[in-house]
Amino acid sequence: MQIALELVHITKSFRIQNSMFTALNDISFAIQQNTCTVIGGANGSGKSLLMSIIAGLEVPDSGKVLVNGRVGLVFQDADAQILGETPREDISFGPINQRLTKAQTAEKVSAALRETGLEEKADFPACFLSGGEKRRLAAAGILAMDAPIIIFDEPYANLDYVGVKQVNTLIRRLHAAGHTTIILTHELEKCLGLANRFMVLYHGNIMFDGVPQDGIKQPLEKWCIRNPLTAYTKIEDLVWE
Repeated sequence: MQIALELVHITKSFRIQNSMFTALNDISFAIQQNTCTVIGGANGSGKSLLMSIIAGLEVPDSGKVLVNGRVGLVFQDADAQILGETPREDISFGPINQRLTKAQTAEKVSAALRETGLEEKADFPACFLSGGEKRRLAAAGILAMDAPIIIFDEPYANLDYVGVKQVNTLIRRLHAAGHTTIILTHELEKCLGLANRFMVLYHGNIMFDGVPQDGIKQPLEKWCIRNPLTAYTKIEDLVWE
């Protein structure tokens, strides 16, 4: 497999009063194309900052990011990414800004609606979409700009069971279509069964990097993550669908 992205010795610190706080400490890893990676970590572990650096929204103090193609980031608050009155209008913004023709834009929008399962809501008021539908719409906007790598930041936050299932269905569709997906979450019981790879971030350090089957044998509670096998019996059960 080819490499979708690689991080090489990424470090990021912030000044807090009279001292420096290291939010990410010498992070290095590579992710292969068409894989699903779950990065687990409690709030404050550095997950969102790490993904912002990958997406180019933040600049590290040192190290480099190598990306094969565009990176799209679906924020925890999907409302912050929705600008159009309807899904069709919202998805159109990217292709229009890329100076595509009307015909090319329409083709991109139709494909994105189809891939995210939003065709029937194409002209529905975006503000009335459910939480799961809004996250799918945010992903659709990324797909319309031909981003092969899509990062979901806490995608299950404030979603009910139906919303979680919608997001997981989308992730499966993206994987089947050849996209590389990264899920940042502390809710492992909802998605770890989707993953080829599992990483744990704690206080800006990678504590584990391997397959999910080995990851759930680690001292997750020590890193402030609830072990999902306290409620489930095997990896395959760790996905809501």
